[in-house]
Amino acid sequence: MILRLLFVCLVSIGAGVVSFAHDFEVGGIFYKVIDATKKEVAVTYKGKSPHDYANEYVDSVVIPSKVTYNDKEYMVTAIANEAFRGCSGLKKLEIPNSVIEIGKNAFLQTAWLNNYPDGIVYLGNCCLGYKGKKPVGDLELKSDTKIVVDYAFVDCADLKSVKIPHSMIKIGESAFSGCDLRILTVYCQNPPLCKNNTFDGNRTALLLIPKGTVVDYAISDGWCKFCKLYEMD
Repeated sequence: MILRLLFVCLVSIGAGVVSFAHDFEVGGIFYKVIDATKKEVAVTYKGKSPHDYANEYVDSVVIPSKVTYNDKEYMVTAIANEAFRGCSGLKKLEIPNSVIEIGKNAFLQTAWLNNYPDGIVYLGNCCLGYKGKKPVGDLELKSDTKIVVDYAFVDCADLKSVKIPHSMIKIGESAFSGCDLRILTVYCQNPPLCKNNTFDGNRTALLLIPKGTVVDYAISDGWCKFCKLYEMD
């Protein structure tokens, strides 16, 4: 079966999570320090490339929100490019709420992704895009969704309306670029972080936002591109 994964295998939302060798291993999970000052790490693959080892992750993997190594505690905030790629024996995966970035091809060729049903793909509070046919009509993201990854719904031209829950904090690069949205309803009091190309091609869509937030949205990257901003009662 061909998997049509338009989240193009999970590009990261922030400055970018690149592929890299691991710095240390704790409990069978491999980590790379991505910010020594903030003590933040990304989960990655074993070795210097994702092809050095086969199935370093199998069965079930539960990623903790914090990990301690050499008497230093790190926050787990990202999953690196190709972190689990090719781990065909990986059937179950859990990520903490602390993860706010997921890299390109992170879950390609895993049993977890292969067995995921067609439709919108979620992992924890992250929306990774869709599997199978492109979504059409109306899309309402799950009420606890915090992240939409880069390119998640790019070129979904038959997507007409989207509802963004109050929990959202980031919507990635070109996540809804190339759609033909008529209405975008956002329930967030604070504008979620966006890129200026997050909604490319949708500037004429009706943007519905909470009462008292129009100024904040009008000056925020991505949201300021909309022509029609209206506050909801």
